[in-house]
Amino acid sequence: MYFDLIPMGDAVARRISPDRKYLTSLRHHPAVVTDPPRMEWRLTSAFAGDWMRVIDATRVVSLRARDVLEPLLGPMDVVQWLPAIVRTVADVPLDCWVMHFPEPPDIYDAARSVIGPSGLPTQPVISATKVAGHEIIGPRSQSRTFVSDKVLAAMRASGLNGYEILGSHTPV
Repeated sequence: MYFDLIPMGDAVARRISPDRKYLTSLRHHPAVVTDPPRMEWRLTSAFAGDWMRVIDATRVVSLRARDVLEPLLGPMDVVQWLPAIVRTVADVPLDCWVMHFPEPPDIYDAARSVIGPSGLPTQPVISATKVAGHEIIGPRSQSRTFVSDKVLAAMRASGLNGYEILGSHTPV
């Protein structure tokens, strides 16, 4: 089973740098990043979770989240951890990571998924064949992140916070 995660809460971290086009390109035109620019956001509330909600839908996670997630990557997962800073409302810099997927897999069952006008699935059905070997998945052009039940269990056991579950999906 896979769980569809998004950052939770109403407070959104505002981008300080870099420009929006660069951050959007990470999702829409993924590739290995060789020399990332400085990436920095400022929180709009006192809550600094492990999974942070940022204005441009970039997957920003805490150092603790990376420590939990990285050892659980599957043999087919390709994640590049890009350094980032999130500033608290008191302007204290927190070292964080952008969880970048330079080779996002196509995990959807095209015949069973409902695709919206944008070309993105509105009712995704995950293909068991396509998801084999993946534990953490960042689909192309989307801010959602799918994690396996094993990963979600580890996140809960370690007390990671700042995310909500949109739904669960049993691959077919």
